[in-house]
Amino acid sequence: MVWDLLEGRALFDAWNPEAEDYAANMHLAEMISVLGPPPELLLLRGQLTSHFFTSEGDLIVGKAAKPRYSGLDDTITMLSGDDKRNFLRFIARMLEWLPEDRATAKELLADPWLDS
Repeated sequence: MVWDLLEGRALFDAWNPEAEDYAANMHLAEMISVLGPPPELLLLRGQLTSHFFTSEGDLIVGKAAKPRYSGLDDTITMLSGDDKRNFLRFIARMLEWLPEDRATAKELLADPWLDS
């Protein structure tokens, strides 16, 4: 939602233009383009991992999966310089594949970016 407020769009839209519908493989491709590949531990936990990933951990993509980003830095266009760096540092704490690696709400409330 923070992307919606800052950039006027969602970070991941997961839209398949060919099917004119949500596409899980597109959603995963967008996430990987921003976060990098998911850790093996996460893939081992998933009940549907084999539907979307090969046994080597590579995403099984359809021709619709063409992400628009090539990293977290590419996602923000409305900020620059220190503001952008600080925001990306703040947001990266939330965007972790493994839930246990994400910052808690209490930790995020103490982030210096919120005071800037």
